[in-house]
Amino acid sequence: MIRAAVTRRPPPPPEPAMVAQHDDIPAFEIVREDADDVVRVRVRGEVDIANAFEMTRAVVAAGMEPPGRRVALDLSEVVYLDSTGVRALIDARSALDRELVLVRPSAPVRRVLELTRLVETFTVLDDEDR
Repeated sequence: MIRAAVTRRPPPPPEPAMVAQHDDIPAFEIVREDADDVVRVRVRGEVDIANAFEMTRAVVAAGMEPPGRRVALDLSEVVYLDSTGVRALIDARSALDRELVLVRPSAPVRRVLELTRLVETFTVLDDEDR
């Protein structure tokens, strides 16, 4: 009986055209802005399992301010919110000793808030000045 050794080669790397391009998706970023009566946390990009905890942590840190200051979470530049992002919103609200206001949610985020009925439990403003 003759046995032949079979050597498996790894597959070649994908062609450049086959690699997904995500240049149009903004990088995840959290920016905190302090004003007299409000601490605004602005989130940009995709909120998913990779970074949802960072959003919760930023909102909770903003809520550790002196009483009387509103905590506003600006979601106008969030392009994607998965279930861990939804959970992060709920956890952040639960950890605060004051109201968490969701400001200017983007169309995809507003859709998630509507489907999960969170629009009924959060204050959602299309304009932060209200």
